[in-house]
Amino acid sequence: TSVRLRGSLNTATGLRLSATAVFDHPTPADLADHMRGELAAARTPQAPEPAGPPAQAQPLAALYRQACADGKVKEATDLLVAASLLRPFFTTDGTDGAPAPVTLSGGTGGTGGTGGSDGSGGPALICLPSVTALSSPHQFARFAAPFRGHRDVHVLPLPGYGEGEPLPATADALVAHLAAEVLRLADGAPFALAGYSSGGWLAQEVTAHLERGGAAPAALVLLDTFLPGDAARPEFRTRMTDAMFEREDAFGWMTDLRLTAMGGYFRLFPAWRPTATDVPTLLVRAGRDLVDGGGHQASWPLPHTAVDVPG
Repeated sequence: TSVRLRGSLNTATGLRLSATAVFDHPTPADLADHMRGELAAARTPQAPEPAGPPAQAQPLAALYRQACADGKVKEATDLLVAASLLRPFFTTDGTDGAPAPVTLSGGTGGTGGTGGSDGSGGPALICLPSVTALSSPHQFARFAAPFRGHRDVHVLPLPGYGEGEPLPATADALVAHLAAEVLRLADGAPFALAGYSSGGWLAQEVTAHLERGGAAPAALVLLDTFLPGDAARPEFRTRMTDAMFEREDAFGWMTDLRLTAMGGYFRLFPAWRPTATDVPTLLVRAGRDLVDGGGHQASWPLPHTAVDVPG
C-alpha cells in the first residue's frame, strides 16, 4: 500500500516523506524527482526540521490550534470561514488549477478507467474525500486495498487544498466541477459514488446533479457521513477537531492553506439538507458512537440501507 511504500522509502533514505507524498507525486518519475529535492534539502546546512510547519510560518494555523486548545472550537471555525473569503475562487465558468483524479485500484483488464473488461468487477467506485483540513486521497487507501485487481477505485481530490488551487465560490460551482470530473472518469461505463464523512454531502449533491442530467450512478455509498447540523453540535465539533489533531501526523499537517480550504467548504454547507434522489443509497457507519453518551451515530434522512461496522 501507499503507507508501506512511504515507510520503506523513509527507512531506505532517512527522509520523512509526508503521508500524502505518494498521491501528490503519482508516477515513479514524479516521486523520484520529489525525493531528489528532499534529499538535496536535507544535505543543506541548517535544513529545516521536516516534522511539521513552524508556527511562525503558519500564523492562522497557530491561532486555530490555540483557540481549539482553549475550548473555542466554534470561534476557531468561524475564523477559518472568514479567512477563506480572501482566497481565489472559481465559478461554474471554469476550474483551472483543480487537482487531477487519483487511481487507487485498477480492475483486471479494465478499459476507460472503470470496471473490468468482462464486467465481473462491477461498477467503478469514484470517491470523494472529506472537506476537513486532512482531506486527501489517502483517506481511501485502506478502503481501496481489497478491490485491487478486480474493481477500479478512483478519488477526486477537492480543489483548494493544494498550492495554487482556487476554492469553489458556490456549492453549485463545486458540484458542477465534480460531476464533470465523474463523467470524464466513468467514460460511459457504470460507476458508483462514495463519500467519506463530510465528503458524503458532496457525493449526495453530485448524485442528484447527475440524475437530473440522465447519468445517475448505479449506487451511492455514504461512509460515516453526518449532517452539518449534527457536526455543529459542540460536543461533536470538539471530538472531530480532536480527531483531526490526532491523525495529523498520518494524513498531513494542517497548514494555513488547508485550514482556509476547510473553512471555505464549511461556508458552502452551513445548513445543508440532502437533495432526494432515486439512486440506491448505502450508509456505512461506525457501530460505536463518536461521542460517549449515545445519540452520536451517523444517520440519514433519505431512504437508504444502513450497515454498522466495527469501530
